[in-house]
Amino acid sequence: LKIPRGQGYRTAEVEEDLVKILKANAYLLLYNLVESSIRAGLIEIYDTIHAAGLSFDDLTSELQIVLLQDLFPPDVAQVEGIAQRVHEFVRQTVKEEAVQFDPQKIKFAGNVDARKVRHICEEYGFSSKTRNIRGGDRLVEVKRERNYLAHGLKSFVESGRDVTYQDLDQIKRQVVSYVRQILNNIQRFINAKRYAV
Repeated sequence: LKIPRGQGYRTAEVEEDLVKILKANAYLLLYNLVESSIRAGLIEIYDTIHAAGLSFDDLTSELQIVLLQDLFPPDVAQVEGIAQRVHEFVRQTVKEEAVQFDPQKIKFAGNVDARKVRHICEEYGFSSKTRNIRGGDRLVEVKRERNYLAHGLKSFVESGRDVTYQDLDQIKRQVVSYVRQILNNIQRFINAKRYAV
């Protein structure tokens, strides 16, 4: 490890276990990059729809379904709660009020990989097409290692032991490229106003 000192550097040895721990942390950082980027992209769609003042009838069928799933989650047990939500929904629809999605309803629960991203793309109606990165296949590895670490199934030392810097660099490059292309797809979706009918 090189530590700045005056005009030069001093060097210090780094324990082998610390190196493994730092490599394992790369999985957490990459996973967080994926999940937070996709969430930010969806919130950008929500904000654009809200800023445009679109009503329920103005949305594509895909986004109408997303909104309905937000308003009527399957775990709502109380009849009064459902009745209130239906009443509010009907009132907003009849008055053609601007819809507002709830970003708090975006739930990933540690399961974001390329398959989940493709499902989100389909659900919202924007493209999942990417090029030159085999569909984000390294995201499965990032998600798996993140979940091992998050649930204590592996220690940080164990997770970082078998991965090389070159592997981490390849994984990072693919993940960043994949996320960038998905975010570009979201931006094209917004720019072309494909959220509205």
